[in-house]
Amino acid sequence: MSSSLEQQRLAGSHARALRRDKGFTLDALADRLKLSKGHLSRFERGEKALSVMSLLRLAEALDTTVGQLFGEKIEDADFHRLRASDAKYECAGPREAEYQYAILSGKGKHSTFLIHLTRGKRHESRSHHPGLELLYVKSGSLHIRLADKAFDLDEGDYLEFPGSIPHLIESRTETASFLLVVV
Repeated sequence: MSSSLEQQRLAGSHARALRRDKGFTLDALADRLKLSKGHLSRFERGEKALSVMSLLRLAEALDTTVGQLFGEKIEDADFHRLRASDAKYECAGPREAEYQYAILSGKGKHSTFLIHLTRGKRHESRSHHPGLELLYVKSGSLHIRLADKAFDLDEGDYLEFPGSIPHLIESRTETASFLLVVV
């Protein structure tokens, strides 16, 4: 058996298992993919190949990737997990008590912080950096000034803005926590 045929059978087998897990009938998935039921059935049995476009549609319908259909494994090194108990908080600000933060991100081209502010304290950035800042309010309320604009955000609110704009973030409640991602 050639490795191409083995890969085809593996992909078909994975597709069938995922289809069943997702609750799709063969008819329903074939209709969604604009394929005949017979063609999809033969693919699942490893007897027929699909076009690249059909593979992409199949992967999307099954909420997976083409690589995973063909047996691609995700490595542990692709993940970064930080347990709450392992987070190390630092005090920062001109008076070393302006706010506390923990660095959450692992490797990658982004930086993720969990920041805690108390009323009257602020997180101020006068730096200019490329990319975006993504801010999600975890608890409390914040007042944010970006150049000549101001935003009030409450728990669950989200704000995205260019990192090149100087910004000031203040707590409007006794305490506030927010997730800040810089990409």
